[in-house]
Amino acid sequence: MFYTASDLIQRMNSAITNGHVDDNESSGYNNSGFELQRKLPDGSYRPADKSEIAAVDFQAKLKQAAQITADLNADQKTEWAEFQRKEGNNLFEKGNFREAMDVYLTCLVALEPQVSKSKSIGGTANYDDPKNSNHDFPVEEEILLPVLLNLALCAMKLGMLSKAEKFCNHAIALERGKISVKAYYRRGKIRMKIGNYCSAENDLRHALEMTNNYGFVASSVSKVESERAAIIREEKKLSILRQEAKKNVKRQKDSMRAALSGDTLYPEKKGLLEQRRNNSNTTVEEDFDVTCFEWYIRMISRGASKLLEFLGDDDDGYDVGHSCRRNKAICCDGGTNSKKNS
Repeated sequence: MFYTASDLIQRMNSAITNGHVDDNESSGYNNSGFELQRKLPDGSYRPADKSEIAAVDFQAKLKQAAQITADLNADQKTEWAEFQRKEGNNLFEKGNFREAMDVYLTCLVALEPQVSKSKSIGGTANYDDPKNSNHDFPVEEEILLPVLLNLALCAMKLGMLSKAEKFCNHAIALERGKISVKAYYRRGKIRMKIGNYCSAENDLRHALEMTNNYGFVASSVSKVESERAAIIREEKKLSILRQEAKKNVKRQKDSMRAALSGDTLYPEKKGLLEQRRNNSNTTVEEDFDVTCFEWYIRMISRGASKLLEFLGDDDDGYDVGHSCRRNKAICCDGGTNSKKNS
């Protein structure tokens, strides 16, 4: 239905290949054909990459969709949008998620004007008006809401989680979206993938509570039970992820404490460090809750100590580790740059 730059270039190259195949075979001439190029700031050109070609094709589809629907009445636009939605569903079933997204977005081009006209001054649709109650509400429920949720699913499949969440937000902003179990369920799954576990838990809990309202969420008890079971499965996954996240935080804290303690950074020097601590009159502070600056100073001190040990400066009788620790304590306490010999 749509003609894009990729289609045009492909047809031109195909025509060139078919028209000159005999000449190419006889002369050995290799014609590379046409390609889409991007102009750089310095005036030169380079071949466009896949993302740039996809962006150009998408703009062409939106422009053509606007031209096709410009002269259609509301019923014709709704019929056209429904046809496009089914085409997007076919592409989604084949695994062409990016192409399906483009087709779903063309539906919004046809539906946006009439949905905007049905909005009241307050920003919500005036469904008490008889003119809207029998037309715009079904359009929103049967086309607009499914399209937005399908866009969210395509974006999630492609790893565009931020866009997926925004599509769900737009869906929930609709009057039908506010009472849609699928909208909250899908946003909960997306937020769980993002790592926003608190918001995901709220969405899943809200979706589970809404399954008790049979009049809105499903036409049969079996469908409601299926939706409830799916939500409960996601809640169990979320509980496991939250427990794992807590364990990871604890492991990170334990690892940081162990690294800052000075005992595990250089295990081969553990005995030497203990001996120096016992022979030293300087008390080394073992407070693990240090600031980033203090941690940075400690790491620099230990790195310098290790470097000087490799260089052999310990032969002069200068206790490098002791001096570094004393200098570190001075920098952490007062921020001065003075030096003390052991």
